Amino acid sequence: FTLPLNQSSEPLQGHFSYINCVAVSSNGLTLASGSDDARIGLWDVRSLTLTRMLEGHSEAVKSIALYPDSIHLVSASWDKTLRVWNTQDGSAVGAPLRGHTTGVSAVSISDDGQLIASASNWDEVRAWDAANLNPVGRPMEHATLLAWVYGMGCVMFQKSEMGTSQTHMWYPETGLRIECDQIDRTETIYFSYDGTRLICLYDKAITIRAWDRHATLNPAVKHSK
Repeated sequence: FTLPLNQSSEPLQGHFSYINCVAVSSNGLTLASGSDDARIGLWDVRSLTLTRMLEGHSEAVKSIALYPDSIHLVSASWDKTLRVWNTQDGSAVGAPLRGHTTGVSAVSISDDGQLIASASNWDEVRAWDAANLNPVGRPMEHATLLAWVYGMGCVMFQKSEMGTSQTHMWYPETGLRIECDQIDRTETIYFSYDGTRLICLYDKAITIRAWDRHATLNPAVKHSK
């Protein structure tokens, strides 16, 4: 799918209310959208047509992420739940994921497709097994989800304590937490596909920098559980 330079498609119509998030499948064929109308739209990227609406949440869908298999999708909603969907037939996979006590504002999947991380409106990050949908490890409180660290199976998050913020990497399966001094205060992080670069967004600034994942594991780095 390509568009001529400096051109855009016609608006994609289908939702009844504000659209909060979009995501594209790894094979580039499906665009998903989450809306205040509590629905998830699935769009064919090549024809720009709506193929399916997923319904099941009772409140706004705030974040969505597609599995690496380009078939399954996980959605986070203000109704305090996450749901996993099969995008090919529109069916829900398993029961809703419950645990957050306030609206779920963010969700992300590790690059190997094995773990899901979610964050609630009251600054709590949780991890889930992407296959059996069971919780993994203990929730991380007073934390804001940033991103999965490429190729390492850990979550990067910002933790606020005593009026200050510190970026950490967290391994949900073991509970290991590593302070990450490579990252200054940031609000959003994106990793390049090869894991060698990251983009940090904070306030009005955008920073692109090299990322050495091995440097975070040296003996000088502070570790905690």
